[in-house]
Amino acid sequence: MLKTDHKIILGNSEKMSEVADESVHLMVTSPPYPMIEIWDDLFGKLDVRISEFWHKLKVEDVEENKEKIVIEIYRLMHKNLAKVRTEVEGQ
Repeated sequence: MLKTDHKIILGNSEKMSEVADESVHLMVTSPPYPMIEIWDDLFGKLDVRISEFWHKLKVEDVEENKEKIVIEIYRLMHKNLAKVRTEVEGQ
């Protein structure tokens, strides 16, 4: 039978120094999804700019400006998720 090793690591998945490069052959994730209310605070804690844009959105009255703010929030959320993808891909 094929021998396998299993580890449970609790920590930041942006930098997984506990795992040797190219040692993982499959990873299944369920990341926080941008622009879904239950994750907004988490993203705001990861990146203060996201929190600041949420605040701007709440006080903005001009619809066109609101749209630009939402796009920026979405971009920043994905930028933060990209850190994890980069680490998982081993780049």
